Amino acid sequence: MYPLIVKIVIEEGVTSIGQNAFYGCTNLREIVIHDTVIRIGDYAFEGCTSLREIEIPNDIEVIGAWSFNRCLNLTKIKIPNRFLSGTCDDNTTWLLDGNTLTISGRGKINGDFWSKGKYGVFTSDGIEKEGAASWCAGSGLIRNLIIVESFSSIGSKVFDGCTSLTDITIPKRLLWGICGDDLTWRLENDTLTISEPGNMYNYSEEDKAPWSNLHSIIAKVVIKAGATSIGQNSFNSCTNLREITIPVGTKSIRRTAFPECSSLKKIYYPKGVACMNLCWEIADKTLTVGGVSEIDCYSAEEPPWFDSVPKIQRIVIEDGVEKIGELVFIECRHLEQVTIPASVTTIGEFAFTICCCGDKTIDGGRNVIRSLDDGVLLLKKNPAAKSDADFSTGYEMWNIAGKNIKSVKIERGIVPGKRFFD
Repeated sequence: MYPLIVKIVIEEGVTSIGQNAFYGCTNLREIVIHDTVIRIGDYAFEGCTSLREIEIPNDIEVIGAWSFNRCLNLTKIKIPNRFLSGTCDDNTTWLLDGNTLTISGRGKINGDFWSKGKYGVFTSDGIEKEGAASWCAGSGLIRNLIIVESFSSIGSKVFDGCTSLTDITIPKRLLWGICGDDLTWRLENDTLTISEPGNMYNYSEEDKAPWSNLHSIIAKVVIKAGATSIGQNSFNSCTNLREITIPVGTKSIRRTAFPECSSLKKIYYPKGVACMNLCWEIADKTLTVGGVSEIDCYSAEEPPWFDSVPKIQRIVIEDGVEKIGELVFIECRHLEQVTIPASVTTIGEFAFTICCCGDKTIDGGRNVIRSLDDGVLLLKKNPAAKSDADFSTGYEMWNIAGKNIKSVKIERGIVPGKRFFD
């Protein structure tokens, strides 16, 4: 990546821009391409997030697949008309007009115009060789999407190339259905709403959620009161999902409900009224949790960030939190740092179970059960332990919470290490 580059000039005589040539030039704002260039390789300008417009030579013959992927601010392009429409199978045609992509056809719409062929190849005589709209996939050029009424169903990967959508027009009959015992779903713009009382179905790679083919355009999920469970793989690979609201009364959330939701920043995750405003965010391997006085698991085995646990290296508890419940951060095996504010007075048993800091176990191991109750640190021997519990490596956990501890109570069977009271 070359963050210092702000302008690129491709001079006369150059005939090809290679694959990944200017990948990650995040400050690139201007590029001049000479008419001698006839080929642009795959991902040539991927990640050029400051690029807003570009002019492609009239004699260009090949534009590679995903050439402008993640160029999210690219909204204007001057390009030969033959690259602005195409046919990806016998049933489907597409047209890019300004920032509006219109898909027409009949039967089932599929995603071949993003993935068919490796290169998205066209020639100067207007003959399409392979691929289709793949050259503009993932760019900011596609802001509006229109799917005509004649399609009967939506296949997989149709929206994979539409990462910057602001407006969607899809036949309403394709945007609702059944997703559980009396549960219904409906997608409006980028918001998926699940209504009516009942349990949500569990899904799998073979039996996918009914909105799975729309996963890349779902930015917000609202589950209305009455839904009692959230099924397995319900929101698998909803890569643009940023926010989800879970109602009071939800009794079960499967561990794999939100896998590969890489943009998910906020979950409003209640446990009765006390947890209505719980918010959490993962950024740069840091989990930040706050918004409530009490952080508690919805179920002991499945905290809402469970699917992201392998990525978490740091945990920040926001000021105002008073209680951290049992098992909240279970199995954070790569944890290196925890920040606990002075407002915390209670930490439940096994809140940080088996949290490893390098080669040190920061909770003292399974032989010690420890908790903080209204400022009182209680250490007791695990009944399953066969011998007295040596706490010599356990002080790290309570070192970070030292300012929260008013007194210590150690029960029989605990052997504090030399540095425990440092």
